Amino acid sequence: MRNGSPMFTLLSGYIGSIIFGTIMVFVAFDERSSKVMYLIHAPLWLIVFWFAEGFLVKLQVFATVSGSIVLWFVFQCRLLRFYILFLGLMSILYVVWDTLDDILYRKQNESDSGLLSRLVPGSRPISEQRR
Repeated sequence: MRNGSPMFTLLSGYIGSIIFGTIMVFVAFDERSSKVMYLIHAPLWLIVFWFAEGFLVKLQVFATVSGSIVLWFVFQCRLLRFYILFLGLMSILYVVWDTLDDILYRKQNESDSGLLSRLVPGSRPISEQRR
């Protein structure tokens, strides 16, 4: 890293995921707010579809967008609230899963939580404490 704080950079992904997920959970309890959140969220699928490299990934994005359009038009947005709630919870739980991946399952590529624990003085990853 050339410019910037490594600690801020490592934390920004987790904080952004939690904030965006929390906003999605809060708006999921109202139909009109969930429509607005879907309109904010839907163009992001176009970016994912554009940068997807495999056919299977593009098929998954197409199925997700098709399913959400069905939730909007066929079910009159009643079930769209639960879709937004699901996306919000998954965004929040990403932080938990990424940390568990690094601590419990000891995956080969270190996550941001493992890199952050090396930067904070006096802390070590649990996988190194067990040895």
